[in-house]
Amino acid sequence: MRWFRRAQGKPGGQGPRHAFLHVGMPKTATTTIQTSLARARPKLKSDGVLYPGSEIDHALLVAAFHQRGGTHFRFTDAGETVEAAEARAVQFVERMTREAADFDGSLLLSTEYLFWMTDDATRNLDAYFAGIGRTLRVVCYVRHPVASATSLLNQEVKMGKKTLDDMLADPPWHPPRPPLERWMRVLGPDRVIVRGFEAAVKSGPTGDLLSSIGRPDLADRVTEERANDSLSYAGMLLSDRMV
Repeated sequence: MRWFRRAQGKPGGQGPRHAFLHVGMPKTATTTIQTSLARARPKLKSDGVLYPGSEIDHALLVAAFHQRGGTHFRFTDAGETVEAAEARAVQFVERMTREAADFDGSLLLSTEYLFWMTDDATRNLDAYFAGIGRTLRVVCYVRHPVASATSLLNQEVKMGKKTLDDMLADPPWHPPRPPLERWMRVLGPDRVIVRGFEAAVKSGPTGDLLSSIGRPDLADRVTEERANDSLSYAGMLLSDRMV
């Protein structure tokens, strides 16, 4: 999308000011991280990290910059029209632009739906942040594809969306290498932060994310808000029979 140029401002401040974008990958505690950051929004802002907007995640960046825009399943599955999603995206980006103009600290955004981006979409996103005086850096957690697929299988059965047979017949693979190669090709390796999911879980995913952007001092100040509980194997079998 090209409308974002209307929201561009002039780069300001001395030295690099960053916009850190957490893009997942899927099934790496993204909902936990987003919920924790959203609830700590005022505290983070007072300590120099702006989590823009008022929603839990920043999925509206998808309607603004992803190659699928408002046709992305994140909006169509919720019954939202393309026009409505993209109109909300315009409002969000314009609000973020205003917030960033008055803030000298770092921006921190999170949405796993930007995990897969084309080169052109990535360049547009990068150009927007450069236009408001921010250097974009991407944070991605990697998880073994089998563990990721197993976690999604658990979630889909728990929510009654699919059966075990459905999921086993068509496993939801999320290989991390192709998306990461795209990000690195456009931004360069120095602007892509890759973290191991298993290690992050041990220390706490939200604290690990804050440490990865250079703010380990905030790790103990943000409460980890656990968002999802996995089913046991017996619970999964029981839920599967109820689908």
